[in-house]
Amino acid sequence: MGQNEKREDWAVLHAVGDIALARSEWRLCLAGVESYLRTADIGFFNCEVPYAETGCPGMLPHGAPGHHPRAMAALPAAGFNVCTFANNHTMDWGLDAIVECRTRLEAIGIAVCGAGKNIHEARKPAVVEKKGIKVAFLGYNSVGPLLEHTVRTWMQWCRISKRRKSRLI
Repeated sequence: MGQNEKREDWAVLHAVGDIALARSEWRLCLAGVESYLRTADIGFFNCEVPYAETGCPGMLPHGAPGHHPRAMAALPAAGFNVCTFANNHTMDWGLDAIVECRTRLEAIGIAVCGAGKNIHEARKPAVVEKKGIKVAFLGYNSVGPLLEHTVRTWMQWCRISKRRKSRLI
């Protein structure tokens, strides 16, 4: 079967790693690969950072900077419709940012796994159905310190950062 030939009994999946739309001209971040990514029925990515206006830069300066939600428009435009949020930067901006980002992703048609408002939501698979084929995705993170240490550190940083302005890219 040729690269441009599509079969109706197959669903094409493109999966990529970390996506962080960090340029000020975020529309250009995926421009070089967008036409290829859009050839898939299912486009999967790792949401490396939360796209949110809420949250606290708890793990900065070692964590990822926050990203403005307006950049999220590039994700479905590039053909992405499912993602995991389970990674080493998930908690960098705290639970509020995770919940906001997940809500925003789902609102633009992107199924999410790997993080949520509680452990039950985080463990729920992201299910995508194309051409009568259902694919379920799970996302788990085993990178970083123990949870209690992470939460304690994040809370300490939040107390400190309330005195300074946070900046979204």
